[in-house]
Amino acid sequence: VSRFIPQYNKGLHVTLPDGGADLLPRSVRSMVFDPSSDHWLVAQPGKHTILQVNDGNGMVTEWNRPAAMRRDTCYAFFDLGEDTLYLLSRGVVQVYSRLHKTWARIVLPAPYHTAIYMAMAVDPSGCFWLVNQYGVLIKYDPSTHQARHFSDESIGSLSDCLVMDKGNHCLWIGTTGVGLFRFDLATEKFLHFDADLSNAQ
Repeated sequence: VSRFIPQYNKGLHVTLPDGGADLLPRSVRSMVFDPSSDHWLVAQPGKHTILQVNDGNGMVTEWNRPAAMRRDTCYAFFDLGEDTLYLLSRGVVQVYSRLHKTWARIVLPAPYHTAIYMAMAVDPSGCFWLVNQYGVLIKYDPSTHQARHFSDESIGSLSDCLVMDKGNHCLWIGTTGVGLFRFDLATEKFLHFDADLSNAQ
């Protein structure tokens, strides 16, 4: 397993000894570096457990989460700053405060509570922006527990790449096979950048 995180100037390469395959699988869905504990947190596809890898000695153990949090399969981690980690699951966003060592489990309202969420960002107002496996962009307001969706027929399948551009008040959305989209938060419109490099300017 190899990973490099520029903001922490940290890299990780773990080679497991014989018999260690049960600890860290060949498939790793998502991982983040937690500077508060000097561990890497690793989500496994289809698993409820989250592993932590010691940055110093490479030792792999299970991350001790509350029982209420362990019932959700973690599909992706997001470290969006401000000492907060976000874990995405089916219809659920788990929020972990590294500063206070506390958890919150947010169940998205219907009809958004059944989808698997693959990527997220948080805008300056505190609203969550999420992408699900159906290629739909969701806006969720934690203060009102209200959600709504946005889609464009040309998007197809969104990937797990979603970046908040606070300076330009927009989202950049990566897709599978149809290029890049820019979503304007003010106008709520999509702008498509073609995946065909022959059209590049």
